[in-house]
Amino acid sequence: AIEFRDTREGKKAKVNTVLCKGDGLCNAKCPTGAISLKHYTDDALLDQIDAAFQRE
Repeated sequence: AIEFRDTREGKKAKVNTVLCKGDGLCNAKCPTGAISLKHYTDDALLDQIDAAFQRE
């Protein structure tokens, strides 16, 4: 869901909201921490991971 676009300042990453799954993968993989998800914090993602491991 990440696309790179040419701008005057060089290439910039942009999220294609149509393709975004909202799974936080881009947020986790961003080497600079520049990506943040709207209405979805890192703590919310960690809570979902914890909940998935607690299920039997």
